[in-house]
Amino acid sequence: MKTNSSKIEFFIPLLTVLSDFSAIILAYYISYQIRFFTAFGNYFEITKGIPPFSGYLFFAIISLPVWFMVFQSFKMYRLNRNVFVFDELFLVIKCVTIGVVLSMGIVFFYRDFPYSRLVFILVWFFSISLIMVGRYLMLKLEKDLYNRNIGVKNVAIVGTSEMA
Repeated sequence: MKTNSSKIEFFIPLLTVLSDFSAIILAYYISYQIRFFTAFGNYFEITKGIPPFSGYLFFAIISLPVWFMVFQSFKMYRLNRNVFVFDELFLVIKCVTIGVVLSMGIVFFYRDFPYSRLVFILVWFFSISLIMVGRYLMLKLEKDLYNRNIGVKNVAIVGTSEMA
C-alpha cells in the first residue's frame, strides 16, 4: 500500500525533472529566437543563413539525457532539500555549464547541421535563469506541501540525552 509520503517522494523529483527539461527546451527556443530574429543578431553576422529551429529542437531533446545525468550526478533531484535558492544557484551553474560543454562537444562531432556557438552561449544563460525559476517554484511547492503535513514522516525520539 502506497502512503501519501511515498507518493510525494516520487512526485516532487519527477516534477523537478520535468521542470528542468522544460526550462532547457525553452532556453533553446529563446536563444534561437534572440540569435536569429532580433537586433542582437545584427551584431553577429549570419553567414550560413538561418537554420530551421527543428534542428535545435531535435538536438535539445537528444541531449536531455546528458543533462539529466549531469544533474543526477550532483544529486539535484533528491527530496527533502533544506537549501536556500542561492545555495542551489551555484550547483545549477555548475551543472548547466557542464551540460552546455558536453552538448557543444556532441555538436563538434555532428557536422550535418549548422549550429551557432552563440546560441549555446545564450542557452547557457537562459538555462540557468529558467532552471532557477523552476527550482524556486518547486522549493515553494515542496515547502507548502510539508507545511500542510503532506509527505512528512513522523518519527519518535526516545531519550533525553544529546545522543537522542
